[in-house]
Amino acid sequence: MKMKELLRMPRIRSWSLSLLTLASLGVSLNLSYAQSIDPERNPKARLVETIKNWVAQQEGVDQTYVEVQANDRRFIVPDCNIDFKVTFAFNSKTNVQVNCESENWQAVLRIQIQEDREVLVYIRSLSEGDIISADDLETASDESLTRNTGLIERSEVEGQILQIDVEKGQKASVNHFAETLTIFMTNQELKKGQRLEASMLTPLITPTSETLFEQRFDLSETLNTTVMRDLADGRVLTKN
Repeated sequence: MKMKELLRMPRIRSWSLSLLTLASLGVSLNLSYAQSIDPERNPKARLVETIKNWVAQQEGVDQTYVEVQANDRRFIVPDCNIDFKVTFAFNSKTNVQVNCESENWQAVLRIQIQEDREVLVYIRSLSEGDIISADDLETASDESLTRNTGLIERSEVEGQILQIDVEKGQKASVNHFAETLTIFMTNQELKKGQRLEASMLTPLITPTSETLFEQRFDLSETLNTTVMRDLADGRVLTKN
C-alpha cells in the first residue's frame, strides 16, 4: 500500500464517524419531534382535548363541534401530572377557565361551539317600519357559531316592527325589531254613555317610544265600560 493511501485512511474513517453522528442526531431529533406532537405527551394537546370533552358533555354536542383557541405559540401549558379542571368563565359559554392545581397554574381560553340548527330568514327585502307577518319568514339550515347569533323563534317575530331595513335571505335577529305596544283606535264615532265593545276598536302595534303613558292599558279591563265623552272615528283610546 502506498504512503498516500495510508494517509487518506483516517480521513475516511473520520468522515464515516461524522456521518454516523449526524444520522444518530437526526434520529434523536425525529424522536424528540414525535414526542412533542404526541397528544399524550404534549401538555397543550392534552389540555385542548380535555376542554373539548368537557364542553361537549356540558352542551350535549359532539366534541368535533368545539373549537379551542390555543394556537398561539406564546401560550405555554405546563406538564400537569393530574387532570386539568375546566369551568366556564365570566358567566359566558365563549370562554373557559382551566386549572392545573399541581402546578398552581390557570388560564382563560376562548372557545366556539358550532352546531346545525334551523334559523329564520326573510323571504323578501323589507323596510324600516314594516310589520312582520308569517309570510315574511321562512326557516333555513344554518351552521354557525353560537357566539353573537341573536336568533329568535317565529313566535317572537310575527307582529313586530322593523327598526332597520333588511334584505332577502338575511337571518332574523332580535335587534332588528323595535320594542312595541298595542294601542287601540276607534273605528266609528262613539257617544258619551255608550258601552264600549271590542268591535268598535282597531288594534295598532306601535313602537313603545311613540306611545303616551295614558294609551298603555289592559283592554280587557276597559271593555263593557261606559264611554265618558264623545269620541270621533280614528281617535286613539286613552285611560282618561
